[in-house]
Amino acid sequence: MKYEKEIEFERVDAILDKLTDYSQTNDKYQVLIYGRGSQPKSFYRKLRTEKDIELLWTGWSGPTWTLIFSFIPGQSGLIRLKNKKRLKEFYNDIGAQSFCALCFVDKETENEIIKRVTKKDKGEIHELIENSENNFMLDIDFDYHAGQRDGEVVYYFAYIGQKVDPTIVKLLSEV
Repeated sequence: MKYEKEIEFERVDAILDKLTDYSQTNDKYQVLIYGRGSQPKSFYRKLRTEKDIELLWTGWSGPTWTLIFSFIPGQSGLIRLKNKKRLKEFYNDIGAQSFCALCFVDKETENEIIKRVTKKDKGEIHELIENSENNFMLDIDFDYHAGQRDGEVVYYFAYIGQKVDPTIVKLLSEV
């Protein structure tokens, strides 16, 4: 299942609070955060020192030929969250100014996401989630340009597997 629309920042905060609580009471999921650009290299160097995450990958977000522009903030990164209490903090920091995915995935799907991201075959991670049974992903464009509402709203995508907990389906679909 897929849901998408503009939503207010306040609603994102409420969703992240509930997902933080859920992540702390449910051990079946690995929590991955995939920031897809707009960060300087120094951001991920600093993040590497955080004990509450594992930095799985970082690299340039654009095509290889655009590396000549690497002085422009464009680093991507994939982390595994160790301390789930800090989910909202890390998600907001990593996602600042770009798209950012928050993935609740089983070990098999986690391995496939890591493989695709590290090989620059980012090909349709959301399809992995949608075609799964119990995985789900929240994907937000924090750099969304909304005309008169610019700065008040973001663009929101939720991808939900076929057998995800109904409380999560309701949370992510009723935005």
